[in-house]
Amino acid sequence: MSFCQLPPELLRPIFSHLPTSESEWCQSLRACALTCKAFVSPAQAYIFHTVGLSSESTARILLAKLESVPHIRTLVKRLPLGEIHRPWIQDSEALPDILRLLSPFVVSLDIHQRRRKHESPRFDFSSLSGLKYLEEILLREEDMRRPETTKYGDAALPSFLNHFPKLRAITLDAWVSNKTIDSKKPIAGPIFQLERLDVWCCCDALLLDWLTPALPMLRKLQFSYGAPSTYVINFIIKAGQSLQDLEIRGLGSQASNSVDLQALMTSVRTCASDLCSLNLVITGELPGHRPIQVVVQCLLHLGAHARLQHLTIEIFQYYCPVDGNPWDELQDLLVETRFPALRSVEFRVLLHSHSIPVPVEPYIAALPRLVKRGLLYVCHETRL
Repeated sequence: MSFCQLPPELLRPIFSHLPTSESEWCQSLRACALTCKAFVSPAQAYIFHTVGLSSESTARILLAKLESVPHIRTLVKRLPLGEIHRPWIQDSEALPDILRLLSPFVVSLDIHQRRRKHESPRFDFSSLSGLKYLEEILLREEDMRRPETTKYGDAALPSFLNHFPKLRAITLDAWVSNKTIDSKKPIAGPIFQLERLDVWCCCDALLLDWLTPALPMLRKLQFSYGAPSTYVINFIIKAGQSLQDLEIRGLGSQASNSVDLQALMTSVRTCASDLCSLNLVITGELPGHRPIQVVVQCLLHLGAHARLQHLTIEIFQYYCPVDGNPWDELQDLLVETRFPALRSVEFRVLLHSHSIPVPVEPYIAALPRLVKRGLLYVCHETRL
């Protein structure tokens, strides 16, 4: 096979499966450099879109590859970093050189930090501040110690995020409870404006309060529901008419209640008047309400919305028998004049990986008026 016919599925092994022995690097990397410079087309750039690091040793190997293959540097857009077994990111010798090579090109950063000792700081990574063009960041935090509320207020996350003035999207999965603001250490407000915010789990009240001023231009908000719903309501109010896409996960969970749900949906009606897409993820039941009734309650509290075009409903299959009046109530709400701009209703039946999917026909048959209007789409979706 000639080099010009080299298929793209062989380009990744050329780069990522090189020998790790230092004595063999030079010859292999020269071959890699020649091949990649000549035969990585713009259409094949996705192959090198993401490079991940989990230790100092993997950082040294990546640095050698990047120095030998300059062309690859321009193709790397996403950098996942894992600090799972021991701290290494802040004191790494190879990482600053990697960032120097990749800084103009990397726009997305993922960090997964697992802390096992009390003295391990949260996201104390000033060494990453050179990524000035960063637009997206995902922060996942695991605290293997006994979870406790920080005593004086931990400003590590706000301080870290303020290294990146061009941030437009943040995803948070941070379990540490952090409620007390330390007045002795004032925190500078966010220097960026977000367009997307996804909060999977965040017990860090200080961080959520701190983020609020960065949301006037927020277009997409995804939030896992908790009690009270104060923060998501504040976010919706702050985003106002900029908010186009809202996803609320965990409705019907033990953390939610009818009063919070009413306040939440009222804020959507009164503040997010230009909302186009609403996704309701039901993970349980409210007292006295089956999951499909939780959806009905959400829509009743929403009242009416002139701009809503797309509604997505996600319910786990074992929570969702197809019988009874709630399905008729759901149809009544959706075919009335409450939502004049509605163009689609997507019903996702969620499964665990080991589950056997039930047929979708009963769900379709339960909502005949939506089918008649061409609004309904039903599908299965597997969740691990």
